[in-house]
Amino acid sequence: MSLYDEDFPDADDHLGSNTVGGSKVTLTFNLDDALRTLATTPPRRPRPKALTS
Repeated sequence: MSLYDEDFPDADDHLGSNTVGGSKVTLTFNLDDALRTLATTPPRRPRPKALTS
């Protein structure tokens, strides 16, 4: 995941990148004099359906 600050009129600032994994994740983005924290839970994978005859 990458985070950008869209601040017109200057160019968008890249605030950082992180890899998401596990059940709960807290990501910190601190490039370009920023400090942003994002807490997230990755989406659940659907359970396979039982096979029926």
